[in-house]
Amino acid sequence: MTVKVTIQNPLPGDKAVKVGVTAGGEITDVYLLEPGDGIDIEVSDKNGLMIEELEAEEQTALDNERKGAINLPDGVSVDNVARACHEENRLYCQSLGDESQPEWDKATAWQQASALSGVLNVLRSPGMTPEGSHLSWLMQKSNEGWKYGMVKDAVEKTHPCMVDFKDLPEEHRKKDEIFIATVRKWQGVNHEHAGALAS
Repeated sequence: MTVKVTIQNPLPGDKAVKVGVTAGGEITDVYLLEPGDGIDIEVSDKNGLMIEELEAEEQTALDNERKGAINLPDGVSVDNVARACHEENRLYCQSLGDESQPEWDKATAWQQASALSGVLNVLRSPGMTPEGSHLSWLMQKSNEGWKYGMVKDAVEKTHPCMVDFKDLPEEHRKKDEIFIATVRKWQGVNHEHAGALAS
């Protein structure tokens, strides 16, 4: 019997994990899952799965690759930028009377992963627009099983923003503008100030 399972990166922050498919005690395939990533894998009674954190040197190599690909100043990590974006969004939501957004350190793993994934999408796409940012978020959420609902509910996986960008209320479109602007601000941080801003 073969079944398809969805594996999500379970780690908070900007850590990646390795997912290996095993057969007869041997690893046959290995996949790298970035924060917020998921993958569908078919498993049967003839194979299995293993999930493990990257070794320190593997994580360092990945971090260096990310930095080269996304052009962040020294002293600034993807985690720093995601934290800043989350905080900007939290403050903006508060200005609208929405007190539901927790501080970064109290945010759930899926909230942190969503911010990290959004930051990586913006950093890797110099021409990213608010509409494109929302579409990336929408596709990720859809792949994770989320659907439209009047109320955001992490258990039922419903969210009122699971609609096309053109159908979002203006105040929600503004969130994507703020998100991109925050990423670009950190991407352009002057080298001398990077360490202070990242702390």
